[in-house]
Amino acid sequence: MRTELDRIIDLLKRTTAGYAWHGPDINSVLSDVSLVQAVVRINGSHSIAELVHHITMWRIFAIKKLQGEASFDITLESNFKHIKSVSEKEWEELLANLKHSQEALIKELGQKDDSILSEMVPGRDYNFYVLLQGIIQHDVYHLGQMVFLKK
Repeated sequence: MRTELDRIIDLLKRTTAGYAWHGPDINSVLSDVSLVQAVVRINGSHSIAELVHHITMWRIFAIKKLQGEASFDITLESNFKHIKSVSEKEWEELLANLKHSQEALIKELGQKDDSILSEMVPGRDYNFYVLLQGIIQHDVYHLGQMVFLKK
């Protein structure tokens, strides 16, 4: 029998690399983004590179909180890194960081059970269920932005 945490892990996986109900997953969208597309901004928007960094940071936040690090937080500077240009190596690093943070989050969640979902996130006024569902919704929101910017 699948648990609620199993279903959340499945949604995290589908949003990033799998059949996603909403459309293309993150990896599919990012697979052929050029260096020029990675840094394009439209009317003050964040670039694809900045959005990749941003969604990676929220995965790192979730990992740290799941590990009980109450003092870890995301600052405005760490959350939305201003990226004007990227080299091939820097773009590959951004993508690798996203991949590794996704793998680490799934691994961390795989060591937990459903009881974690009702626990409060250290230093926040919401529980892990809200955080994890929020990450999924957040990914889909920013994925839509990336699709738009890519075009």
